[in-house]
Amino acid sequence: MYTINIKGKPNPKDPSIVKLEMIFFKTNYPRVTKVVNVSGLLADWDAKSQSFRVGSAEATAKNKLLLRPQNQILSQS
Repeated sequence: MYTINIKGKPNPKDPSIVKLEMIFFKTNYPRVTKVVNVSGLLADWDAKSQSFRVGSAEATAKNKLLLRPQNQILSQS
């Protein structure tokens, strides 16, 4: 079974924007990192829940974009 984590880091070009990386790993296999093409304000990113704070339709749409690859990977395993 895979484990998928999303980590947000400040974008080097604009520190107020978050750069997201999706990390896939499975026991006894190397970790694979994929940069996600979803960006938003660093202040809106919640690292604990690994999603954007819900408060607008834009945040909800971004969270759906983040869940789509996770669901695809988990449904294949």
